[in-house]
Amino acid sequence: MTAASYAVDTLFLALFAVAGTVSVTVAPAYGAAAAAISAGVYAATASGWNLKLRDPSLVEPLTILGIAMQLGVVLAAPQVAFPFLANLFTVFAFGMIWLPLRDSVVVWTLGSAGTAVVFYAVHDRIGLPVPALSS
Repeated sequence: MTAASYAVDTLFLALFAVAGTVSVTVAPAYGAAAAAISAGVYAATASGWNLKLRDPSLVEPLTILGIAMQLGVVLAAPQVAFPFLANLFTVFAFGMIWLPLRDSVVVWTLGSAGTAVVFYAVHDRIGLPVPALSS
């Protein structure tokens, strides 16, 4: 399901690239990172390596990587940031369902700090994709 969600996000970014709203490199970079994450999780699960971990379902690293992916788009394409900032709530909700309280606090803290840094970095360039008004 995570890979499917990343695929939809990649398509979304590709459509913005076709429309000329974002750089043509954003969608392939996002898609490549998503494919690497998905392949890594598949490899860890298929080999049984994940069963040796404290978090065999890999929820914590997947949540942190999901947050990083969304914030990466905000940095790379702040003009279409709003949907990806909204995706943060989905990522956080997914993690909070399965993580223990201590781990949830760590993930929320890292995610909030990362979001603050990204907001500072992009300043007032964060936007909502809307159609241009013709006069």
